[in-house]
This record gives sequence, structure tokens and C-alpha cells, in this order.
Amino acid sequence: MAGYTRIELLKKIDESISDFKNFYKKPFINYRGKTLDTGEFYTEVISQYLIENIELFDNIETITRESSYQQGHTGTTTNEISNRVEERIAMQMYNKREINGLGKIIDYQIPLKNKQQDKGLGKIDLLSMKDEELILLELKTPDSTETMLRCILEGATYQRIVNLEKLKTDFEIFEETKFKSSPLVRFGGSQYKELKENRPYLIRLMELLEIKPLFYHEENGIYKIIDDLDKNEGEQL
Repeated sequence: MAGYTRIELLKKIDESISDFKNFYKKPFINYRGKTLDTGEFYTEVISQYLIENIELFDNIETITRESSYQQGHTGTTTNEISNRVEERIAMQMYNKREINGLGKIIDYQIPLKNKQQDKGLGKIDLLSMKDEELILLELKTPDSTETMLRCILEGATYQRIVNLEKLKTDFEIFEETKFKSSPLVRFGGSQYKELKENRPYLIRLMELLEIKPLFYHEENGIYKIIDDLDKNEGEQL
């Protein structure tokens, strides 16, 4: 990837915000490294821009799915071994039914689109309920190299696209809940390492969006959830 100056990156951002629901998909969201002129992390420049224009998130329109969000998943797949690692991990977590740190796993791979024409809309990887919070989990594979910014923006976008009241009705969730999104990434992975670096704007953006990343560790089919960024790789989990 060729390097960019701060001004060049800001120009790319300005050219992309008119379709903000697809902003998280832009290639520059996954840029790693630093600007050529100011030496800032690319994701820090983008995060600062979003903090200063936080109202952009209000422009993401809810899409009401007329058919049910509930797909009747059974926790099995027609493929003996799914080649979609992310989906396989989500299904494994769903089959545990409850995981410390995530709470009760309600479902996985929940579609967002209403019509076939709603192209580009993904699926909610996992939905869980913990301590009266309904959590939309944006799961990434252990080898994912997506930036933490991409993970945060994807979850925040889905959180606004989904019709919360219909989602709760379809899954027969009748109690009052707070609705949140959280990236769920590998403990010690690339996103975890990003947050170990000096990223004040990224941290502030997460605070404004009320997003807290969660980190998973898997060993022999057992998943452990770590929400402590101060814990280091290699420590006893």
C-alpha cells in the first residue's frame, strides 16, 4: 500500500461520508501504519474526524426486516466442515449456550437485510444477553488483520441498522434491555495489539459510541472471554 499524507487521507474520508452506512467498508479504514507527513496512525486520523463529526452516526437509517430475524438455527451445518471460519466459531459459541463474559448466546448469523435489493448488508455474527444488556457481537477470526476501527464501525453500523424492537419481539425478549455492540476478537491478535499502542482518539471514539471490545481465547474447544486490556499474552488465563 502506498503511503498517504494526513490531507490525502482526510480527502478520502470527505469523499466517502455521504453513504455513511457503508463507510466502514472503505479500504482506508483498514490502513495500517502512519501518515507520511505527520506520523499519525491512519486510524487515529479517521477516529479524530469521526469524533468531531459524531452526528454522522445518526445518518444510518434503520432497516426493518419484515420477515423474522429468527432463522431457526440448530447449531449444525450441512457442510461437514464449514470453510467459513468465522461462522464455525460463532456456531461453536452458540452451541455452548452460555459463556462466562458473554452471557447467554441467543443466536448467530442473524440477517439484517429486508429485501434482496438490500445488497451489501451483512449479518449479526452473535447476539447475547448479559446483565440486562443485549449485545451485538462483531466476531473476527483468530487471524483477522482488520483494524480495530473497522470492527468498531461495523458493529456500530449494524447496531443502528437493526430494528431493535422487532429483533426483541422475534426472539421473545420482553424485558427492558440496554442495546450495545462489541467487537469480539482474539486475545493477543492484531486488534488487541493495536489497543496496546498509543491510540487516544480510537479509545475516545469507543467511549462516545459506548463500545467495549471483548477478547476471546480458545483452548481445546473451551472459550474464555477477557475484557481486561491490561492482561498480557502469556499470562495464565
